[in-house]
Amino acid sequence: MPSPDTDFTMPLCTLNQLKRFFKWLSREPGYKSRIQYSDAEYFNLSDKDTRIATAKRHQKAPTIEQVRHVISTMPVDTEIERSNRALIACTLLTGAWDSAIASMKLKHIGLMARCVNQDAR
Repeated sequence: MPSPDTDFTMPLCTLNQLKRFFKWLSREPGYKSRIQYSDAEYFNLSDKDTRIATAKRHQKAPTIEQVRHVISTMPVDTEIERSNRALIACTLLTGAWDSAIASMKLKHIGLMARCVNQDAR
């Protein structure tokens, strides 16, 4: 079992899926002699480890004033610099995650309606 100070980045649902997979594998021909049904119990976490894995961690985020300050101090001499500034402003205005902003296309932005439409799929 991992040490108590291990950082659990693997979601609990992944551990449960692994546990189900090994239980299934222990019943399959060719694996019955190598993997025991009880081997899947390795994927059980202690109560302490479960609390660590499910603990809510507060992430530091800049204030709106800090983001506005960054936007106002960014250079605007080239198109790329103006584009970078616009991306930060778009992130601030929409509250979208950086990965959502990166995958966004112009067709997702409705200038007339002043909205952003992005399908999460």
